[in-house]
Amino acid sequence: MSKSNNSPQAAIIKDQFTALFIILKPLIDDQNNKRHTGNTSNLSLSDSSILKSLKLNKKSTLRQVSSILYEFQDGGLINTDDADLIELQKLIIIISLIILIIASSQFLLHNTLPLLDDLNYYDSVLSSQRGVFLYTLQTLPQNICNIIQSLFNDVKTKNLKANQTVLLNAIDVPTWLPKGFESLYKNLLKWLGFLSDSLVSNTKQLLKSPTSFLIEKQRLSNNSVKLFINATVGLPFYHSTTELKSKREKLVHLQEQNVKRLGLLLSELPTFSIIDTNIDMEPIHSIINKLSLAFVNLESFDLTTTLEPTPSSQSQQLSESFQKLNALYDRLLPSYKTQIQAQLTTNKQPHKLAKNWLLITLLVLYGPTMASTIMANRETIYNWVQLNLVETTIGFYQNWIVDPLNNILKTIRHDDESQIAII
Repeated sequence: MSKSNNSPQAAIIKDQFTALFIILKPLIDDQNNKRHTGNTSNLSLSDSSILKSLKLNKKSTLRQVSSILYEFQDGGLINTDDADLIELQKLIIIISLIILIIASSQFLLHNTLPLLDDLNYYDSVLSSQRGVFLYTLQTLPQNICNIIQSLFNDVKTKNLKANQTVLLNAIDVPTWLPKGFESLYKNLLKWLGFLSDSLVSNTKQLLKSPTSFLIEKQRLSNNSVKLFINATVGLPFYHSTTELKSKREKLVHLQEQNVKRLGLLLSELPTFSIIDTNIDMEPIHSIINKLSLAFVNLESFDLTTTLEPTPSSQSQQLSESFQKLNALYDRLLPSYKTQIQAQLTTNKQPHKLAKNWLLITLLVLYGPTMASTIMANRETIYNWVQLNLVETTIGFYQNWIVDPLNNILKTIRHDDESQIAII
């Protein structure tokens, strides 16, 4: 054993390798069990079963791996003097890469499969006018909140851009108003003026929209009040239809992007052997470059870009691999997750509470009154149910089913008590 193997630097490298190996140990044990049963001899990253062996898509696990890689990224911990330490550092890169692939695949699967439910929901809503009407009603509170928030932001922006001193001095205060209320009066009129300007500007934008232009064109060309009213009333439904189609298209695009990245993670990666003692860094460096391009932006997935060549020296190979892996863990993958979550939050189907807000509101408003009325008249309700449902059902069954059957049987037996006579 060389002296470098006993140095403090070597001890730190061994500790970092041990920490990573513990994270991946359940997967190694699973693969060893398969190897003993004769199923496989290598750890294949294209095998979908490895995605079920571990749950690595956790912030704590990714942060732990990122902190380990951070120790190597500045090059201070990299050791290229000892062959064993070089191979150990390569194994650290490979294990970090495997954890990254599994965690990314789990995250993509978790956020891709549920998209089918949202897409089926949008398809069912768009398939009928009734569905669009229900969606318009369900999203009415949210749309009202969005309008209020938009007006508030517009008023807030106007207030920030306005010259407060000049604006307040331009407001005339009534002589009968007490001095202590002058400031309140001026600020109230200022905000009301901003709100009025925002309402006017937003109304003008609405009137300039293509939908309003279509309504105006129909009104002028056909001169039909009925057609104009129908088109005006249909404006909310047109908005809902446009919104539904836009959200569906964005979810389809997100699904396609996720599937492409899953294809890269599960199909285009080579097989690593755990017992390989001569690790070639060129394919590993190429994989890291591809992953860096794949997760740099949600909207783009272009692997046709010329990849950076693998550095010739061992030190540069290790240093670049550690830096890019740490960037993936620390910046690119979290940023990609944030972009996906933002897309899902904006474009997913309404929550169950939003879908049933009208029913919930009616229950809150009238539920207690109805419950108290039912409790106060429970005996009357019970008697009504007993008379009109229970006794009626029993009487119908007895008089129209049981008794006629008994009379038929008595007639067949020539019973004198039979009420049916055979002529």
